[in-house]
Amino acid sequence: MKRLLCVLIVAFVWTGRVRAQLVAYDEFDGSARGGWTQSGLGEWAIDGARLERGALVTVEGNHWRELAHPVARATVWYAATFRMRAPLTGHASIVPATNRSSQFSEFGFNSAYGATGFVTAASPGGRRIATGFDATATQTILARYDLASGTWSAWASAGDGLDLVDANGCVAREPLVENAPLASDSLGFLYLTKSSRQELEVERLALAATAREALTPVAAGTPTQALAPEPVVPPSAGIAALLASPDVRIGERIACYGDSITWQGGWIDELEKAFARHAPEKHVVFLNRGLNGATSTDLRDGVDELFGQSRGEFVSELAKDRPSLVVIFVGVNDVSRELAKNSVDTYATAIAELVAAADRDHRRVVVCTPAVIGERKHGANPRDAALDEYALAAMHAAWTSDAPTDPETGVLRVAICNLRGAFARELERLNTDDRESGVLTYDGVHMLPAGNALIADEIASSLASAIAMPEHTTELGLVPAPRSVEPTPSRYPAQLALVDVTAPNRALEPQRAALEAELVALGAKVDREAGLVIELRTDTTLGFGDVYRLATHPTRISVSATRAELVPYASADLLQLCSAALDGGDALSVPAVTILDGPSVDFRALMVDVARKPHSLRVLKQLVELCHFYKLRYLQLHLTDDQAFTFPSIAFPELVTPEQHYTQAELRELVAYADARGVVLIPELEMPGHCGQLVARRPELFRASPLHHATIDFANPAVVAAMETLVAEACDVFRSSPWFHIGGDECDLAHVADSPHFAPALAREGVANAEELYRKFLVHMHAVVKRHGKRTLVWEGFAPGGAVEIPRDLVVVAYEALYYPPDALLRDGYTIVNAAWKPLYVVNDRRWSPREIHGWNRFLWQHFIEGFPASRGIQVEPTDRVLGAMLCAWEQPESRELESLIERVPAFAERLWRPKLRVDFADFERRRLAGATALAKLLDGVR
Repeated sequence: MKRLLCVLIVAFVWTGRVRAQLVAYDEFDGSARGGWTQSGLGEWAIDGARLERGALVTVEGNHWRELAHPVARATVWYAATFRMRAPLTGHASIVPATNRSSQFSEFGFNSAYGATGFVTAASPGGRRIATGFDATATQTILARYDLASGTWSAWASAGDGLDLVDANGCVAREPLVENAPLASDSLGFLYLTKSSRQELEVERLALAATAREALTPVAAGTPTQALAPEPVVPPSAGIAALLASPDVRIGERIACYGDSITWQGGWIDELEKAFARHAPEKHVVFLNRGLNGATSTDLRDGVDELFGQSRGEFVSELAKDRPSLVVIFVGVNDVSRELAKNSVDTYATAIAELVAAADRDHRRVVVCTPAVIGERKHGANPRDAALDEYALAAMHAAWTSDAPTDPETGVLRVAICNLRGAFARELERLNTDDRESGVLTYDGVHMLPAGNALIADEIASSLASAIAMPEHTTELGLVPAPRSVEPTPSRYPAQLALVDVTAPNRALEPQRAALEAELVALGAKVDREAGLVIELRTDTTLGFGDVYRLATHPTRISVSATRAELVPYASADLLQLCSAALDGGDALSVPAVTILDGPSVDFRALMVDVARKPHSLRVLKQLVELCHFYKLRYLQLHLTDDQAFTFPSIAFPELVTPEQHYTQAELRELVAYADARGVVLIPELEMPGHCGQLVARRPELFRASPLHHATIDFANPAVVAAMETLVAEACDVFRSSPWFHIGGDECDLAHVADSPHFAPALAREGVANAEELYRKFLVHMHAVVKRHGKRTLVWEGFAPGGAVEIPRDLVVVAYEALYYPPDALLRDGYTIVNAAWKPLYVVNDRRWSPREIHGWNRFLWQHFIEGFPASRGIQVEPTDRVLGAMLCAWEQPESRELESLIERVPAFAERLWRPKLRVDFADFERRRLAGATALAKLLDGVR
């Protein structure tokens, strides 16, 4: 994971959110980067010299960090990072340690406050940093940090109405004693007052190397000055509770919708910093969706123009943001914004509708009451007193909105964050002289750091409560947990001792026969006259998209779906429901319920390696049954590798490995068996690497060099033609599959140039080397697959760039996150499938627990090898171009295949079927075990 440790120049803008970045240190590979472009301001430079990649030393707080190459003290630049949350103009400069003059570099922002500026300066030898705010071209020093002694000193100018305000908001009328030691946290925040108080936040001190020509090299290992470690401040109680919550998932996206208090970002920054410092492995993302000046109705309906901003309707913003958690914090402008204020009833209606929209997809929601308008106590400010009614309205609206609770259990799905009460308590304690502002806010509404810290702590506590709320998943023991389960109006279960499974639509005959056989395996008997009728049918009125419905009644069971391919999903629920009766030794029966459900993503796949270890047809059918039971859509067969060629080619019968291959009849039987159970088989023929069997069995055709054992001679047109034939044969056997996997990874190119066909191929294809010819081969085989009406899958194996472009309609199965990391693939326009080594690889004893799989999400890649790009996790932004995921079982003998997959497949299936479902692992495991008896009987009944 890459972490940017230095931000080295100040930016003053109206938004208060722009940060200009000059130098970044990559903690993963130890590199430094400079010369960044930010906000259209051009290439950053220091006195005209571009920053170069190279040596960098940083100091963060009171901690020294030394990187690869030390630099001499006389050649360093000093700077402090600040953020101004006020409408001031901005100038900035970084002054070298060897030059004491103050050189301005204008940003070009203008405001009604007049010409203002910001200066940093350092003394010769690089021993001090000084920061100043310049209102009249005369420097006014505010603070200085002495690197040698580790002390702060600060003083203020009495002129020009500019005062220094300490961390408690008190104006320092007299200069502080120079070089007097101060607690570092006491100057963590500085406030400027002119006509009104403005906020200037000191975020970080940093030390960076100058441009390359200014460096004075010193020997590696030269000791650097060590400073005493800064005490680690523990997080506040609410933030600590959120950090410690086991219910915080990896990759949480917490979208924060609100007005200018959110838009300014202070309280969100507190939460971001806490997770970055204490839980970076969680990859939690906070989305600031504050809208300056917004009311509740502005958030709900969107705005075309509001103080230069535009925003879509709340429902559309949710669809774009894809949050897993939602924070709604709005209300001050509903009370106070002239010409646009809302009545309390209008406000309450808007809050209820915002909550209902946010909760629609089972998101957890935190609703915050408005906090304060003016800090005077006991109702002294009429507008502030009105907030009490709005705060109560927000709480009531959240509790009574259309969808805040589970319809069966009434479990609250919305947490209330009572900021109104929290601020009242704090102001009662802190505002001893009853000031209008300056305690928690700088103007009665917008927050000082203390106010932001309070908001962050209260919201964090509410988030921890929200995600800990139990989600009702029914006691039926279904995996994946369905979206909707309603009891059928009957106290009696449906008895399945005698059944008559019917399908009026002949197209559903395979599914009908499969369900009948599965019920017989569970103990039912078929009786066309007296049996309980189970009817399978398609029904397009169920809803838009992929939807199925299972309705069980004592006299009839209906199994239906919008498409025939989805009917087996309803059948799977019926089979799982049988397990309770089997466990109790009772006659086969199921409770009277109605289930309405459907998948979130289509690509839910298991891959099994049948080339390295032989797998019998029965074991493959058992794996199909396992996929069917837990509603996996695809089962990919890795049919060829160096160890075996298991695909039965008619054109090249000599290629098959003796005693370790299938017949075409067996594979066609397996395809039909899987299709009837809603499982699609994907064939994979590895090429041009991992082809040791082809080279060994037909060396005169496939071998490129005597030194090659696994890469075919893809420069030979006859080899390319042979691979085209093999693809055509496999496409014919696996007709129902929309996919074909061509392998494509780990191709050894070391000796392909030894082939006599190599030089002619370079000339024929117009490429320069083996890598480009390899890419040409992938492009050609992709075109072959498309001619057969299928989409191409390929392992992550080719690298970014290259003279031969790999088509963007080819889908990359990203597993190593090394050759072409997933974030780079997405950035470059590819569609991908997640097959991350960790936790989706099952390789004998190298396998991850069901708990780890259940805590994963399809946008997260991890790797177990320290130092690999994904070793600390790569969490990409949610996008439909991550089609889904593939659980990969490699190198396992069939004797342990089911044993290793039977616990992992259900965890994997639930995370793809219901990615936003919030249940703990214990709940999942309870449901998995509830269906275990039925699954065991089904697997045992496979012949």
